[in-house]
Amino acid sequence: MFGFKKKEKTAMTKADALTGVRLTVIPAIFYGGKDPVLHYEETVVNVPSRIKTLTPPPKKLPPKPVGQRSSFSIGKALMVVIPVVILVAGGLTWYLVAKAKRTTVTPAPLATPLPPAPTPEPPAEEPPPEAVPPVAETPPERPLVFPRVFLADSADLDQDSLTDREEEIFGTDSGIWDTDTDGYFDGQEVFNLYNPTGFAPVRLIDSGLIREYVNPTWQYRVYYPIGWAAAAVDPKADHVLFSAITGDFIEVRAFPKEAGESFADWFARRTADQQFSDLVEITNRFDVSGWKRRDELVAYFETDQAVFLFIYQIGEEAESVLFRNTIKMMYQSFRLEAGASADIPQQTPLSAAPDFNGQLSTSSVQ
Repeated sequence: MFGFKKKEKTAMTKADALTGVRLTVIPAIFYGGKDPVLHYEETVVNVPSRIKTLTPPPKKLPPKPVGQRSSFSIGKALMVVIPVVILVAGGLTWYLVAKAKRTTVTPAPLATPLPPAPTPEPPAEEPPPEAVPPVAETPPERPLVFPRVFLADSADLDQDSLTDREEEIFGTDSGIWDTDTDGYFDGQEVFNLYNPTGFAPVRLIDSGLIREYVNPTWQYRVYYPIGWAAAAVDPKADHVLFSAITGDFIEVRAFPKEAGESFADWFARRTADQQFSDLVEITNRFDVSGWKRRDELVAYFETDQAVFLFIYQIGEEAESVLFRNTIKMMYQSFRLEAGASADIPQQTPLSAAPDFNGQLSTSSVQ
């Protein structure tokens, strides 16, 4: 009634009576594949003294189902195994990569060896670019500077038309008017391009006392003393200086003319401070016509292309002319290469020696 069953009484078995413990058995329906659980109940009964009271056995934990593992054990194992696997895999990878880098793969030889590749010829060396010499800057043209008119000559002891300084240049005796006693006084021989120390007729160019300068551009020729320096001022050698050790020098300059320009027109254009009336026409020892200033310190020669100018310049501290007869010798020797004659005309000896107390006449030096 009301769904409850009457609890069945269990009779005490003989064993129960002997042990004093009543066993309660769970019905079989409760097993269900599980281990039975024993429940012990102590019951004090009067048993003979020879039977001892039994202690119930310790409770046993129910066994784990077959095939079921602890989640804690698997997670812990994974935490240990995974880092080890990563370390081992990384070390193996590093080892294989390092070994591959050190290993040189030698290709297997071909069955038929190929001919050796031709050795490439080294590229031809390009020649270095030709060095272009630097273009020399043309210095600005020096303005024309003319010496003062009527400058006095330096000392001339023997009155032979060579100053005492010029006697040193030409190797003559400053106390003897005709050093070689050939009847021509020393200044006369130098003016006519003869050797004043050799018996006539000996040319001055053969005396070893002078040199001949040849201009590389204009090809003109001129004599100058062997002890002097000759140097071009500009690359074209339009301006050349012949310098003495005293500081005096003679400059020879070439000036191109304009087409159809006469010498008078050129003179008026280039020499504003000079007077054309001061010039005297001359013909030198090589039959080259020109002009000279009356004091004989300036001379001009003209061609169709240019005008050639001789100017004597005294030293900075000098007050007199040391080499007036030297510049006369130089423009007497001036000639151009084309049509120039190398023959020097004969000179007429003097009938008498000049007076040491007086000057030689101008006509005696022609």
